[in-house]
Amino acid sequence: MSTPYLPGLEHEARNPDLSQWHTEPRLARRVWQWANKYEKPRTVLEPACGHGALVKPILDEPYDCTNVTLIDIDPRCTAACAELVARAARSGREWEVMQLDFLERRCGDHVVDLVDLVLMNPPYEDGAAEQFILHSLTLSRRVVGIFKASIHHGLSRFRMLWSSARATREVKLATRPTFGRGESGSKAGETDFVVLEIKRLEVHEDMMAERWTLTEHWA
Repeated sequence: MSTPYLPGLEHEARNPDLSQWHTEPRLARRVWQWANKYEKPRTVLEPACGHGALVKPILDEPYDCTNVTLIDIDPRCTAACAELVARAARSGREWEVMQLDFLERRCGDHVVDLVDLVLMNPPYEDGAAEQFILHSLTLSRRVVGIFKASIHHGLSRFRMLWSSARATREVKLATRPTFGRGESGSKAGETDFVVLEIKRLEVHEDMMAERWTLTEHWA
């Protein structure tokens, strides 16, 4: 029988219709540490924040981060994240949470300032991950997130995403994350996932040029 909960996150109900797959705490912590390996962001945006799993590690291990913006389309998620914002405020950090559709928000709206990093575990269905990445790269030069490994492949993805962006670092996950069960009844954990750092191509860069991607494996 399918379950709407994750191990260790049993209190966090998800909505499969919104492609909600909350990130397990151990993986979220490793992703945040990895994102700070070479560059330490001061400002972070999470455009599909869920219950804040990806940003919770920032509270305990902020590095240089002082400002976090959390966005989600589900008001239950933004309500759950209000406590994280309050905890951050008690530590003198400026966090905010907004309930809106990230893909409908453009630079002329509230989110106007460029951020140092967009951190994400986005919706995966119907090209949503690629759309989230592309929109994020209009707000930041760097995206770090958890994606299906299939994001690397296919002519449509090349035309949509990789013709204007590149993966600069990659983690191949030897153990598939547990995201609960999908609407089809199949385990989301049966899909291979990767952690990627993605940056937009600069105007002088050739999309067809050979590039090195720093790659590592996590068990």
